[in-house]
Amino acid sequence: MTVKINQELCLGCDQLDEPLCVSICPGNLLYKTDSGTVKIRDEKECWDCGACIKECPKQAISMYLPAEVGG
Repeated sequence: MTVKINQELCLGCDQLDEPLCVSICPGNLLYKTDSGTVKIRDEKECWDCGACIKECPKQAISMYLPAEVGG
């Protein structure tokens, strides 16, 4: 499994210097783009801990199964 970030909902916590999901990710896998949204560096490295999902105030992050696994 890995996380999927809905780019339409994600505002990158624009009122903060660092988005909440970026600061909470234990694998340092999330980053804020120049456009202000958040993306994941490498989906294969995601630990599926769900910390970013719980932290997102816009509910823009969800967990999903990639097609290779049956999602």
